[in-house]
Amino acid sequence: RVTGTVVYDVPWLANRHDMLGGVLGGWQLSSVVNIRSGEPLRITQASGIANSRPDYNGGNQIFDNWRDTMQYLDRTAYTLVPTSPTTGATIRPGNQNSSQVRGPGRRRVDLTVAKAFKLHGQSQLQFRIESFNVFNWRQYSNPNTTVTSPTFGQITSVGSTRTVQIGLRLTF
Repeated sequence: RVTGTVVYDVPWLANRHDMLGGVLGGWQLSSVVNIRSGEPLRITQASGIANSRPDYNGGNQIFDNWRDTMQYLDRTAYTLVPTSPTTGATIRPGNQNSSQVRGPGRRRVDLTVAKAFKLHGQSQLQFRIESFNVFNWRQYSNPNTTVTSPTFGQITSVGSTRTVQIGLRLTF
């Protein structure tokens, strides 16, 4: 995970003490950037034992065109471990482990544009426009990881899209 923050005081017209400088000068831009790799995925198979794992039989586990199809994992990369007819439990552990495959990565940029107006004494009123996920990048959820499920490997939801809010903040 990488996270970075930047704050920039826009210098244009900031030193003017007339009406033009009071309205157009003294703006501030700030941003938070967050980029992270996907989370490790635990691929499981239905069994009498919780979190039973299938065997990984080689090959590419993630489809190249998953963003278009929302089908992230390839079922053919896994083989079910045989189960006991009596208990329904797998007869041995599978060889797939969570370090072999990761979910989709995420990236997000938030941006704020603000301007503070001085009032009496030390009081000030700040006007703010804040945009979260300003580039509207999709925030993919992890896919279904139960290999025996009809929806195995599918991404069935996407996180929040761009949000914009406008506000005032009074400091005294």
